[in-house]
Amino acid sequence: MHRLLEELLNSGNTPEVVCRDCPELLPEVRQRWQEFQLVDEQIRALLPGVGTFPTVYSTAPPQPSLVLPAAFGRYQLRSRLGVGGFGVVYLGHDTELDRHVAIKLLHAQARPIEVQHNFALQEARRLAQLRHPGIVAVHDVGVHQGQLFIVSDYIEGSDLGQWLGVRRPTWSDAAAIAAAVADALAHAHARLIVHRDIKPANILLNSDTTPVLVDFGLALDESQDSSSSRGVVAGTPSYMSPEQASGAAHRIDGRTDIYSLGVVLYEMLTGQLPFRARNTYELLRQVRDDEPQPPRQLIDDIPPELERVCLKALAKRQHDRQTSAADFAAELRRILSNSIQEDQATLRLHWNTSPPLPGLKRRTVGRQKELQEMERAFVEAASGQGCVLCVTGEPGIGKTTLIDDFLSELSATNYPYALARGRCSERLAGTEAYLPFLEALESLLHGEYAETAAQLMKSAAPNWYEQVASTAANELPLEQRIAESRAASQQRLKRELATCLREMARQRPLLIFIDDLHWADPSTVDLLAYLAGKCDAMSILFVLTYRPTDLALTKHLFGPVKLDLQARGVCRELALEFLPRSDLDQYLSLEFPNHDFPNEFADMVHARTEGSPLFMVDLLRYLRDRQVLAQEQERWILRQSVPDLRRELPESVRGMIQRKIDQLGGDDRRLLVAASVQGYEFDSAVVAKVLGRDPAEVEDRLGELNRVHAFVRRVGELEFPDRTLTVQYCFVHVLYQNVLYDSLQPTRRASLNGAVAQALCAYYGDNSVELAGVLAMLLKEARDIKGAAKYFLIAAQNAARVYANHETVILARRGIEVLSALPDTPERAHQELALQITLGSALFATNDWTASEVELAYTRAQELCRELGESSELFPALWGLFLFHIARGEIWTGIEQGAHLLNLAQRIRDPGLLLQAHHALGPTYGLVGNWEAAQTHLEQAIAGYDRQIHHKQAFFYGGHDPCVCCLSYSAKARWMLGYPEQALQLGQQAIALASDLGHPTSLAHTQLSVAMVHQYLRNASETLALAEALQKLAADQGLPYYLAGGLVLQGWAIAELGHGEEGIALIQKGFATGGSTRAHWRSYSLTLLADAHGKCQNLTEGLVALEDAMTVVAATGICIFEPEIYRLKGEFLLSQDIQKSAEAEACYGEAIAIARRQQAKTLELRATLSLARFYERQGRFADGQAALSTIYGTFTEGFGTPDLVDAAAHLKRLSRTSSRDAASW
Repeated sequence: MHRLLEELLNSGNTPEVVCRDCPELLPEVRQRWQEFQLVDEQIRALLPGVGTFPTVYSTAPPQPSLVLPAAFGRYQLRSRLGVGGFGVVYLGHDTELDRHVAIKLLHAQARPIEVQHNFALQEARRLAQLRHPGIVAVHDVGVHQGQLFIVSDYIEGSDLGQWLGVRRPTWSDAAAIAAAVADALAHAHARLIVHRDIKPANILLNSDTTPVLVDFGLALDESQDSSSSRGVVAGTPSYMSPEQASGAAHRIDGRTDIYSLGVVLYEMLTGQLPFRARNTYELLRQVRDDEPQPPRQLIDDIPPELERVCLKALAKRQHDRQTSAADFAAELRRILSNSIQEDQATLRLHWNTSPPLPGLKRRTVGRQKELQEMERAFVEAASGQGCVLCVTGEPGIGKTTLIDDFLSELSATNYPYALARGRCSERLAGTEAYLPFLEALESLLHGEYAETAAQLMKSAAPNWYEQVASTAANELPLEQRIAESRAASQQRLKRELATCLREMARQRPLLIFIDDLHWADPSTVDLLAYLAGKCDAMSILFVLTYRPTDLALTKHLFGPVKLDLQARGVCRELALEFLPRSDLDQYLSLEFPNHDFPNEFADMVHARTEGSPLFMVDLLRYLRDRQVLAQEQERWILRQSVPDLRRELPESVRGMIQRKIDQLGGDDRRLLVAASVQGYEFDSAVVAKVLGRDPAEVEDRLGELNRVHAFVRRVGELEFPDRTLTVQYCFVHVLYQNVLYDSLQPTRRASLNGAVAQALCAYYGDNSVELAGVLAMLLKEARDIKGAAKYFLIAAQNAARVYANHETVILARRGIEVLSALPDTPERAHQELALQITLGSALFATNDWTASEVELAYTRAQELCRELGESSELFPALWGLFLFHIARGEIWTGIEQGAHLLNLAQRIRDPGLLLQAHHALGPTYGLVGNWEAAQTHLEQAIAGYDRQIHHKQAFFYGGHDPCVCCLSYSAKARWMLGYPEQALQLGQQAIALASDLGHPTSLAHTQLSVAMVHQYLRNASETLALAEALQKLAADQGLPYYLAGGLVLQGWAIAELGHGEEGIALIQKGFATGGSTRAHWRSYSLTLLADAHGKCQNLTEGLVALEDAMTVVAATGICIFEPEIYRLKGEFLLSQDIQKSAEAEACYGEAIAIARRQQAKTLELRATLSLARFYERQGRFADGQAALSTIYGTFTEGFGTPDLVDAAAHLKRLSRTSSRDAASW
């Protein structure tokens, strides 16, 4: 039998031919052959390396190769991704939601199209039940020109087979991947779905190597009748379970998938399959009958327990395997957990037995408990359980010293790790977006693993690399780099950095140290919260220092973030206390061995320094340098009485610092004072230029002040953009810098601030815009008001470019504040105007559009424009006020301002301003129902758009790109005017352009408008998808205006899909949020609320909402959906009381009349259909048919859209009724 089957498989002959010499075996051979033939279609293309069964008995002529269309409805085909047993998978693009998707096209087969369609629906429905991060999500299924397709998530990355082709995972990586897949299978099995084709090609790995299970083409619902599967061999032979290989597909359950996953695990562990053969028949025999070779015989570092779990999954009998996929995952994770604990113990042993660094002289006392806590946090992070460690304490308590000691001990272990250090700036507190992270990344580029860090940053975080790469490596100035690079939203920046840090941590543990977090800007805190929320599964330790008092007094944003992280178990606080007297005694014994100091001396030192470690050390060094503490005959003695010392020593820490400074020579004091002006960190070259001294001499003196006097600490070397070399230093504590800076008299302080600013400008040249925030503060202190205002404006615009809107507001307001010191002159007015426009634009993004702050900014800008006279500078201010009034529902004021904008642009003859004037008027005319005028202005705006020039104007004109706005509003206009297909096409163009621009507010603006178009079309599923995408974007970017609109549209869609009460609750939540639901879109939103009430038969509530909508229309003149308000009122009245027929008929008539005035043909059709149905109930068939056929006949497209489909169906019914009446007559 074995020989006959092998010949049959390999020769291509029929069973009758191969059994010619032994006809008695023909029935059995034929039966076995039929079993193989049943699965031939499934196995074809699933066996790239083994071979396929021969196809016989086929008499059908070969089919011509399929010419694929460029698009399947809204999905565009981009490229082929792979081949599966039931179809080909392509990379597609969803033009509606602007996202990549995977599109599976089913193979053309001999089965009827209905059977294939049922199969596609079956797979889609199976997948739709599965909502798990480890299982690909299905979005759509359909037929396009006879081609069946299923649309699902596109997982960017490689499949496990490709991944294994270029690397061998560690046993722990293999176990983790298998455990994650087992979790996904457990989810599927709990819903009675068995995959039946688990193999590396069906396990995709996303960018962070998280596995996602795909291709449920062979999946079996355990609840369905499986008798039809008897005798079928289904799956991929190398990964088939014994029951599959035996043709017992009717007996499979979730344990079949456990076996296949065991094969995958075996392959990951050993690099080879458990069974290998030259032909498929022999392979299936081995699967059924042979035992696999134990993995540890092939790879000896596999833990015995992991080998046992793997072989258990590969058991021949189902009941010998793990009972469930959840059990399989639990066993794997137990092994991983035990391994982590062993790794931690090994690292601790390594730590405890490591010698100190050569030449390291420590006199650290106390803090042993804190050092052990830091050690524990690092050990856990190194084992893949990252966390955030907050080291807190007041100034001088030793936060940075503790961390430096920890880093010294860590370096002594020779354990590989990467260190990234950044610091928040007191001078720039809250204004320099991402400052500590930019410094941290820059330190990685100059650290031990600089080359690796640069490569990872370039590939995973290109926008960050652009900001931190040296000017020498990128010769373009910052302004040009930003302008020429694709805009990066805050969310994109966060995702990029998270991916980059995760990849760095894969190679070695990553320690990110951020000092003085109490001065962090909002964007830094937001980014930190995002990264910290993901670090628990990465080898990353965040170490943060801050002063708790400052954090509380300023109500800093990190406060609630810390509480949230602590609640999630990823954040610990290490609060440092001042050193007790016992620690001082220990320090005295170490630093002054065999001393004879009296107890009252130690008491005095502890009291005067308040237990501050830094100042204890400083005071003792000061006393030793003055020979008050001296060594005689190998013993240390106190040469002055304690009472005398009490009278002589300052009473406070600041006094002791001042006393130490007073001991310096004049030149050194002047050097340190100049350094304090630049900041806590300073550059030797800048200090040299400010003082007019030789740079080498300054470097030497700073070295002396570091080694001997302990005022400063060397940070490293740096090259300025003009290639000047400098040495960076920092003060040993910020209090030293504060005391030195406070010692300056006003005139001298102003002079030195100006000199430092000039020095930095000289070294940075055209790149000085990178230091705009620093230069603004320096020039402000220098009393150079014009220069300060200039750089505050540049700093605000820099912040706006990275969507740091809160920082933009702060910087613009500071610029306006400094200008108040200047007399009113045209030059001052020009500067303030630019700042007010920048402020207004940022407030649009961070506040509700109707906020009083927005009005104040643009009103002041308009006043300044009037003072300066009519010019192009007036235009952005007028545009901001125009948008403010529109948002508040003051529509006629808005139209007047729009006309003023158009006149101004025409007089100035500026194409860009003309574009923005049409951009203002087009949507506004739509709001008042003048759709022809709206379309005219919108078309002119779109025609005048030049992307290279005009996309940069988004920040100043509503915060969004003009073309995407006009395209999406044009989609609304085309639908209203009776062109629904054109409306959909324009909506797709708008989404595509907004996504390509990468500008978050433009994308949110477009998603809101296009979602409204789909709501007009009654496409509930598309409306829901866009509304949910909009809410996610608006929440990520802090856009409350759009968040409210997204909630209303989401609620309507959910109500339309049959969940009325849930939908109503969401709409009401949108009203509570405010934003676009206030006046701008209030009447429209109320109409959707009424519609949702109607779905629940809440007719009274629906009528109340409609009355409210009519009140808003009357008050504002915004009548975009007024015909629908009257139509719905007629529907509700008729449903509520049949006696209100006359009132309902009047509402339908009013709806039709308003729609005609507005030329809103589609709304006229909808109202006429309601009227025709009303006539039908009254037996007035001819009247209804005449009215409906007239408006229906004016349409030239969109006959597949719901309104036209409903109208056609009603006309057909009326026609049949008329025919019957005529026949009976």
